[in-house]
Amino acid sequence: IKRSQMAMPGALKAVTAPLLANRFMAAKEEDFARDVLRIVERDLLDTSARQALAAAKLASGDGPPNRADFAPLIASNSDISPEALLHYTNETLAHGGRVDTEIIGLLESYRSQYRDGPLATDLARAEVLSQAALENFPAAFSLYEGERDRFDEDTRAELTDALAEGLASTASNAIFTRLYFAQGSEMAETASPDATNALAARLLDLGLPETAEELLAAAPPARSDAEDARRLLLAQVALDMNLPRKAEAELEGLSGAAADKLRAAARLARDDFATAQALYSAAGEAEATIEAAWLARDWQALADAQAEKARLAEVVQQTPVDLPELGPPTLAASREVLDQSDETRSALRDLLSALDMPDQVDP
Repeated sequence: IKRSQMAMPGALKAVTAPLLANRFMAAKEEDFARDVLRIVERDLLDTSARQALAAAKLASGDGPPNRADFAPLIASNSDISPEALLHYTNETLAHGGRVDTEIIGLLESYRSQYRDGPLATDLARAEVLSQAALENFPAAFSLYEGERDRFDEDTRAELTDALAEGLASTASNAIFTRLYFAQGSEMAETASPDATNALAARLLDLGLPETAEELLAAAPPARSDAEDARRLLLAQVALDMNLPRKAEAELEGLSGAAADKLRAAARLARDDFATAQALYSAAGEAEATIEAAWLARDWQALADAQAEKARLAEVVQQTPVDLPELGPPTLAASREVLDQSDETRSALRDLLSALDMPDQVDP
């Protein structure tokens, strides 16, 4: 290939070298791509725009693209400008970065310019992902809806997935609620199981268990790990709807701390405090274990609890004063009863003072 390249006329080298370099870069043969570009650089005084684009791609390597390398190519308004813009945007997003509103404006401008060409689809995809990365979800969903028919099935799945995950993780409550109820049906059908689970978790956080249940019921079957996560969510849905027995049915066959924690909550809802205490302990939930032990009146287990609770547990376990069945108690017995009563009141007072109470109660 190199010998053939060197034997070509200069004008033909200028055309073929960038094309070959791009193919070799796509095959992860960056060193060979550099060699191809060097061959043409030795014979030509001026660097073509396409050569400059190939060189900028090579300079990025496996890392995010350098804006300084791509900015002149994007601003040149030449035939390679949209390609440079797309590469810069896609690679920036692929490496977890964000593009600014200026880049998004250029994507929109080129999308309008190439409206009837195949490039418009790639530009629209990049623009949707860029808006989502900036957490501008209303604009991202609006653009996706307007350009939806252009995308093939795989691209629709990719975009719906990105929008659903971004919406679930970073959108404000108001924006999430508005966009979910407008686009939720398509997200349920198209988004990946992980994205669907993220949406359901956000709905639960907002106090909408019925809506979360509808979403999970409408979602297609998932692979095993995502299906287990879905069952955990369905168990939480049942708990939020005060259906502890249904929650336990959803957890049947599941193991691990998350499942034990939900089982404990279900047992707590059924007033089975002792079992809840054991399950919380197995799940490593120290604070919840103490609360369940308190409800189960397991005073011995409260010895290492919060100081105020531990003290009250000690008081409860005190040996009652032996009072006579007939006649008045002795002075010593009366004094001991009084001391225990004072200690109990003091322990209760300390416990109540340790509780966090709101400064002001809404009427």
